[in-house]
Amino acid sequence: MPLHTKVNMNKLEMVQRNAARHVFQDFSRHSSPTSMTKEFQWTSLEQRRLMARLTMMYQIQHGLIDIPSHYTTRSCSRRGHPITLQQVHCRVKPYEASFFPATVIPWNQLPASAVTASILDSYKAKMQLTVLHNVYDFTVSTL
Repeated sequence: MPLHTKVNMNKLEMVQRNAARHVFQDFSRHSSPTSMTKEFQWTSLEQRRLMARLTMMYQIQHGLIDIPSHYTTRSCSRRGHPITLQQVHCRVKPYEASFFPATVIPWNQLPASAVTASILDSYKAKMQLTVLHNVYDFTVSTL
């Protein structure tokens, strides 16, 4: 079963929820592992994967890694930030869940101050604030 399916993502999230119970040593059925993970400020697997994809896209767009940026096309739209990318249209679900198609939409939702940052650490800080505070809807369609 592919890793990007909701069922598998939930199974992996359960590992983190169980870890929170062990750290707190609270195994009561009435306690909330969600509040425990929030208290530790642990991010979800989905958020960590999204932030890693967005960081990789920043590095591609700014030439910091040796992956050609011609795999993505800049949008001609005047809306959004200066590095807005054209959305990739997919006919099959596995391709839709691959890196470029799954990353373009959240990338385009980032604020201009993040994507135009000249330093990677500055970008990461601004991007994390945006993703973690749910300023935009970064949900990715799951299979």
